[in-house]
Amino acid sequence: SAEIESATEESIRRYRELGGEEFIKFVHMQPGTVTMIAKEVESYEPQILVIDQLRNLEDKNDGLTQKMEANAIRVRNLLAEYDILGITVTQAGDRSSGHYADPPVFLGTGDVDSSRVGYPATTDLLLGVGGNNAMLQRGQRAISIAKNKLNCGPKSREGFICSFDLSTGVVT
Repeated sequence: SAEIESATEESIRRYRELGGEEFIKFVHMQPGTVTMIAKEVESYEPQILVIDQLRNLEDKNDGLTQKMEANAIRVRNLLAEYDILGITVTQAGDRSSGHYADPPVFLGTGDVDSSRVGYPATTDLLLGVGGNNAMLQRGQRAISIAKNKLNCGPKSREGFICSFDLSTGVVT
């Protein structure tokens, strides 16, 4: 592990020469910036980039909504520049907070935490993961397709229920 970390580019090159195609690298940045992410993209040349909590990336804007929108635009430009698939993960605002109600099962664009326009506007596909308390106890989640610019067919925004087994990581 230490050798790979000290010679990242060489390690990836050798891995690919030996027939390795899938290479997963997790980078923890706290705080992080889109510029820091771009440097990692240049080093690793990923086909898929997953960013957990875009809301935590640094930005000069003070407001959370403005910060998320500015960083979402930067990330979208980065993905386009390097022609890679981007997945960003954020959390939904809690509509049930203080109302003692079940959380929503199917989520919409307005459920993205701290942003009803900015962050969702920068995405091509927006998935929501929700579930009420009974579903959560059964190991189920509802996947909603809150936005889909990739397909406009009659079922392009139809959600579905999936089950998961945390002990095995299997999702059905």
